[in-house]
Amino acid sequence: MRLCFRLACIAYCIFLTILLLAPDPAWICGLSKRPEFPWGSFGVHAIAFAGLSFLALGIWWPHGISRPLVAALLVYGTATELLQYFVPSRHVRWIDWIQNMGGVAVGAAAYWIVWQTLRPRTNPDSKATMEPMAEQVGAR
Repeated sequence: MRLCFRLACIAYCIFLTILLLAPDPAWICGLSKRPEFPWGSFGVHAIAFAGLSFLALGIWWPHGISRPLVAALLVYGTATELLQYFVPSRHVRWIDWIQNMGGVAVGAAAYWIVWQTLRPRTNPDSKATMEPMAEQVGAR
């Protein structure tokens, strides 16, 4: 299962990189033109990077958030936005960069919420319990 999760993350990262650095990402997806959203293109980068962040952090399950990995995702988001300068018909825009960074943050926050909800609370081999600290102190 973990191998499948890693492969999905790698495949998504490659696909996202291709879309971000392609002159016409709609053509790669088999579309004749870029899709029109009611809100414009705002949020597309954020959604893409939130998904990447969540998938990438999911590789580290059941551990918490990996700060070096989050830093690497932020560098990736910055690099892909700056590299668009060299791609015909693409532009480097501050709003896209902000969405990239925000998407990483949202994906990390979503992962943290899931991790807090589903992570194991105790180690069965240890003597630690889930009882509140006051009950442990009173039992002495």
